[in-house]
Amino acid sequence: MAVEQFGSLVEAGVTMRLYAGASDIAGVQAVRAEVHRADGDFWLPGPDTSVDPNGVHPFCLIAQADSGRIIGFTWMDWWSEAADTRVYLLSGCVEPAWRRRGIGSAMLRWQEARAIEFDGSRPVGGRSVFGANVGEHQPGNLALLTARGYRVAFTAVDMAHDLNGLPDGDIRLPEGLTQRPVEDAHHPQIHQVIEECFAGARDGYRPRTYEEYLRDVQDIDIWCVVWAGDDIAAVVVNELQADGTARTPWVAVGTAWRRRGVGLAVMRRTLRILAEAGVSTARLSTVAENPNNSVRLYEKAGYRVTAWQPRYRKPVEAC
Repeated sequence: MAVEQFGSLVEAGVTMRLYAGASDIAGVQAVRAEVHRADGDFWLPGPDTSVDPNGVHPFCLIAQADSGRIIGFTWMDWWSEAADTRVYLLSGCVEPAWRRRGIGSAMLRWQEARAIEFDGSRPVGGRSVFGANVGEHQPGNLALLTARGYRVAFTAVDMAHDLNGLPDGDIRLPEGLTQRPVEDAHHPQIHQVIEECFAGARDGYRPRTYEEYLRDVQDIDIWCVVWAGDDIAAVVVNELQADGTARTPWVAVGTAWRRRGVGLAVMRRTLRILAEAGVSTARLSTVAENPNNSVRLYEKAGYRVTAWQPRYRKPVEAC
């Protein structure tokens, strides 16, 4: 849908145009601030000073009042997930004072049309879906998405564990398993275990090459890697954060070692490692629909749920 077609889609007094570069950043940031003030603090991607301000952003649409003031914008990210799925994550916002006038609906239709056009250039095969994230604090956005056919595909669950006063005591591993410090020679096996653990997942997992894995490696002294002889049974990857907390982006238990108490043991060991490193709070995210009931596992280890975040999807061919 070309930008010039918008005349009949939104009320008079609003112009739609493509992002113009650095001159738009202040206006975009002002919109973001107004939306956060009304809806709360949440991730709202778009152009800012961390992105090349003068670059070409063909998926960033600007909604502008006749006064010249920016009142809304869109953004799109895309990636490939497991099972050869291309995801186009569509996001955008409209200032509260300008809502319920058809602006958000028009911007979403334009985003879908641009994504379909872009998707036509990818190799044949696999499937493509639109993605959108919306919370309970955004009822208008939720109504818009569901009316356009978006449905919950999975639910991201954020969890945290306060490490102050963590009880002492030996945390034994199942017989035959040992924990070893991470060495450079271990990384190919660690990467392989993580990829095998999540292979085929349809819940937002993005496969990583070994080179991509290596680019993310940090803080290996607070990882927990458990071995069964020469094979890795379980991996917990942890990363220190600037605020004194730690994030756990990867927890992988080999198929042969599941439902044998390994997951719970390595998570408890991980918490001890983090506490001894002076970490105040451990955080991780998982998926509610995980077939291995990961939420329950982390709750047994002492984590509590801090947020439920439904992830909405719609097949591209549904448009």
